[in-house]
Amino acid sequence: MKAGDPAPKLSWTRVLQPAGYSGTGPDNFLGRVTVVLCGPVVSLNGALTETWNELHAKFRGEPVQFVWLTSEANVRHPLSGWLLFDSEMTTGHSFEIQVGSAVVDRAGKIAGYANVLPDEKQLREILAGGKSSLQAEPTRFPRTPRLGKPNLPPSNDVAISPATVSGTVSATMGDFLVRRGFDLKTVMAEVYEIEPSRIVLPASLDTKERWDFVLVPPANLDRQEMFRLVRAGMEKHFGIVTAFDERSTDVYVMSVTEVATPMKKAASMSEGCGWAASSASFPADMPRTLEAIQAYMESPVGQLMWINSPWAENIELDDFRRKLEEVLGRPIVDETNVSGSFDLRVRSAARTIEEAIRAIRDELGLRIEPVRRTIRMLIAEFRQ
Repeated sequence: MKAGDPAPKLSWTRVLQPAGYSGTGPDNFLGRVTVVLCGPVVSLNGALTETWNELHAKFRGEPVQFVWLTSEANVRHPLSGWLLFDSEMTTGHSFEIQVGSAVVDRAGKIAGYANVLPDEKQLREILAGGKSSLQAEPTRFPRTPRLGKPNLPPSNDVAISPATVSGTVSATMGDFLVRRGFDLKTVMAEVYEIEPSRIVLPASLDTKERWDFVLVPPANLDRQEMFRLVRAGMEKHFGIVTAFDERSTDVYVMSVTEVATPMKKAASMSEGCGWAASSASFPADMPRTLEAIQAYMESPVGQLMWINSPWAENIELDDFRRKLEEVLGRPIVDETNVSGSFDLRVRSAARTIEEAIRAIRDELGLRIEPVRRTIRMLIAEFRQ
């Protein structure tokens, strides 16, 4: 599908919003501009729903309809325009949308595609019958090939070599382990079962150089035995010896503030859990394009706000600490004396790490302060 092609018909199972609607659903495309957003789970996309509602409000009373199709059957989040339940995401397949939205012009033809949503200017161009600045075709992502067992002779030795993939690939089965495209510290953190910020490497190895680690043992092994072989292989390949030791180092201490809004205790694990990256609060002046969102989410402050997203539910406080430690790149010592699962909700947008830490303090009641402490570290040194 591409701009200029007749738009395929909308397909859905049930109208979720407007609530109580019993008619036939959205009108046909003719005579109006239609925004068709396919796929996103509404309850995990707080920032996107806000942008959607704001865009809808700008065209209230004009011949523009907004149609959001979702595979989420029960939605309580208030949403303007149409919200349609499509369990098979048939409309998305018809428009060839893997991510984002399509816009249909008054003549019922595809005007273009957006990676997330079109902006007001783009919609007004189409409404006026002018040339669209939207993408002519939908963004398409290459399919990830199915990862099978590596074609290597069985051995208890780990094959370590410079990375052969552009991204990362990770798989563990009973008869093989693959980690491709990772830096040394990341894989060490996994197989030694310690956070990366608690690993000390020689300077020449503490780099972002990426490696492939492949193990195909002669017989099935459990995960811990595979990790033991990978540890031995790392020490042999890189010529290092490793040991745990108590070291004085810069850390953050996480504690509960004296006066603060308390964290909300999670109601139950059955109500859903997990991190919701797309629901993070974005700076108000940040463009809502896929590229801008990706750049923000990949930045340290974006990652910090991601783990405090509005629908991050049933999160163990220790998991929260580990995520903070991963983002801040420094060990975090938990002195909260609090345990259990919490629903974490930070509403503030932040542009700096300092602003994000302040938001966590003010809204979750968690103080994060830099200090120096003696903690258990993994020390790697070159073999003498």
